[in-house]
Amino acid sequence: MRKAVAILVLGCLSTFVVPAGATAQSRPKAAGWEVEFHGGGGFDRNAADGRGALPPAGEPFTTTVGFPSRRASTWQFGDGALLLNQINASFVSAVGSPATGRITPLDPVLQSAAATRGGGGSFGFRVARAITPRFGAEFTLDAARGRARFTDEALAGIEATRASFIGAWNERTGLIATGGGIVFINPSVTSIATIDDDQGRQLFTTGALTINLATRGRIVPYAAVGAGVVTNMGNLPSATLAGHYQFNSLGAFVGYFPVSETDTVAIRLVESHRHPLAVVLGGGVKIHGSSRWGLRADVRAYVSKNTLDVLVDATPRVASLQPLGVIASTLAPSIQFTNLNAGASSTLSGPEIAGFKTFTSSGTAVHVTVSAGYFVRF
Repeated sequence: MRKAVAILVLGCLSTFVVPAGATAQSRPKAAGWEVEFHGGGGFDRNAADGRGALPPAGEPFTTTVGFPSRRASTWQFGDGALLLNQINASFVSAVGSPATGRITPLDPVLQSAAATRGGGGSFGFRVARAITPRFGAEFTLDAARGRARFTDEALAGIEATRASFIGAWNERTGLIATGGGIVFINPSVTSIATIDDDQGRQLFTTGALTINLATRGRIVPYAAVGAGVVTNMGNLPSATLAGHYQFNSLGAFVGYFPVSETDTVAIRLVESHRHPLAVVLGGGVKIHGSSRWGLRADVRAYVSKNTLDVLVDATPRVASLQPLGVIASTLAPSIQFTNLNAGASSTLSGPEIAGFKTFTSSGTAVHVTVSAGYFVRF
């Protein structure tokens, strides 16, 4: 993208190569209005600064066999992931295989700047007014088509959690393997990640003072300084991980009972401010074709507060099925499974988590655009 923009700008400059004598003798009109339409490309640098946090540990409870456990809202991050790994580490069954599988928590993804804004095309228009041959004022509206997307590290972390959910539960390496094919019958474990990436655009509305570095000649270099507002538009990237396991287990009043539990986690990127203020710094060169029209090559840097935060939702679901039953491990920490509506609870019975902010961004975001445009004067 940057190379393409550079070629475009050089092409515009080469169109108006004039003799040195003519440049020295000509003088652009000192006052008047300009209206310009321009296009180009841009790229972003987003700060990774910020602070992370996770929901508190689940409420302790005692299982039906008298061993301590904690209520988990999810197995995929925070205390729930820690609890599942502790349980698996303690399960070395005489009738089954050791639970060697461990879940890879989402914690590093949730507590980091999980997304960044990518480069892309841009277009806009500018209205300018010459105040003196040296100074001018302008209003600019630029639409940047670059979108926010998950970082490679975040995508890798999401996939690691998705894959490890299966390994932590299945009949080969997971908790179900410790049942020796007797405690857990006909098991099924699934884990699906849905990524909604490459979302959200930005609109830059700014005003600037321009300073002509030359007041004579057809080619006029200039500097610009100003301020404005960044408007963040549209949805931002999100990801959903849905883990599910089901089996028939000992512990029913009439033999085996069915267990079906679903662990759903949603990661959402949000803007802490929809309209952050921005400082504008830039410059370029104007090439006057006549007193009425010309071309401009321009570079602008928009410096604003970094506003990409991370929220997480967790939704545990334990199905109510027949026949009723409950089973719990006799190790500490204990894990309990049940399909009862009242009385005993499954360990996956923590409250839903809705919109918990796991990462609060800080620092600055810098958006740089390189553009070429055509303007008319009147």
